[in-house]
Amino acid sequence: MFEIRLSKPSLRFPALGMILIGALSGSPAFADAGSYDGLYGGTQAVTFGSKPVCGSDGDVSVTVKGNAIEYRLGDFPLKSVVSDDGQFRSVVHVGGKRSGDRRTIRAKGTISNATLEADLNTRDFTGPLCSYHWSLRKQ
Repeated sequence: MFEIRLSKPSLRFPALGMILIGALSGSPAFADAGSYDGLYGGTQAVTFGSKPVCGSDGDVSVTVKGNAIEYRLGDFPLKSVVSDDGQFRSVVHVGGKRSGDRRTIRAKGTISNATLEADLNTRDFTGPLCSYHWSLRKQ
């Protein structure tokens, strides 16, 4: 804890205002819109699933624009909105109305200190198919 003492009463309120503005401007709630925008690149690791279905570990890059991430996981388009605190989450259902044709993709992650960490999962009517982990840095 810290204490600031000002001897002149006329300086107390402006100084307090400056302290509050400084503290709040560093808060994620007051982050600039688009502050996470940019190109992020790094690795995608397959954490569950077989190579013929899920592919293998490799490089991946995604663009964040207008605090939204748009990416294709195979044939499936994903879009997640990044909240002011850097977190994002999305669920996409693709395929037909019959359970055998339907797939679900879930993405959940965080952007913090120019690092994007995310987990993506795909499943169909039989259960989990593939899981991936992204470890990306802002380029």
